[in-house]
Amino acid sequence: MLQFKFDKEKCISVLSYITQNLEKTDFLRVFKVLYFAEQKHLVRFGRPIVGDNYIAMKHGPVPSNIYNEFRNIESGIGKTLDKFMKNDVSFSDYFEVKINDTGKSVFSSFNSDFDAISQSEFMCLNESLEENKRLSFNALSSKSHDKAWEKANVNDEMDILAIAKSGGASPEMLNYITIMAENQELTFA
Repeated sequence: MLQFKFDKEKCISVLSYITQNLEKTDFLRVFKVLYFAEQKHLVRFGRPIVGDNYIAMKHGPVPSNIYNEFRNIESGIGKTLDKFMKNDVSFSDYFEVKINDTGKSVFSSFNSDFDAISQSEFMCLNESLEENKRLSFNALSSKSHDKAWEKANVNDEMDILAIAKSGGASPEMLNYITIMAENQELTFA
């Protein structure tokens, strides 16, 4: 299955931007805003924004690495794991996870590094925020149960090409995405 490299540093900026532009920052809302922004970016520009792998879970696509990072923060082992794994960048330095009456929410006081996010990425993030920030939990969950989610088995990784195709990518763009994923050592802005 095609994969893009997960950009942890960019991800911190992107998630900070998303959380600071949402009134409710429950996991589902943050994950779905990111999913739809990445889908838009794939369809238009042939690459995702942060490159996480999405898992088809009960309430829709969940970004695997991000979910694990937030779970580590929630359990209190985030910094310990980062030191053990010798990670330079720690989500626990930038985010706080709280459990409240609406579930698990994530908060960030970090001001996004706007230099890390391209204009095309901002455009897709802002469109996704505008389209999705006011939707209910059920509406977001239902909306994210697209053809890419349906194609994957529950709790299995979703295919990046299926995500793009579900978002309306042309055959030419699907071919371009394949080329981009296979040649990731090249840098594109």
